[in-house]
Amino acid sequence: MLITNVEKLGYAVIEAAESIAGLKILQSRARLGLLTCAFGLPCAPPSPSV
Repeated sequence: MLITNVEKLGYAVIEAAESIAGLKILQSRARLGLLTCAFGLPCAPPSPSV
C-alpha cells in the first residue's frame, strides 16, 4: 500500500526483498528522498507496542 501511494505521487520506488539487497542499494549511492524499513524481531511484541 505504501509503495502504491508513493508511486501515485510521482516518485520512483526502489524496493529490496531482503537486507543484503537493501545494503547494496545504499552502497550504490542511489539518491534517496525517503527510506522506510520493516523489521521483525524474534519474541518481540506486535509492532504497535514497539
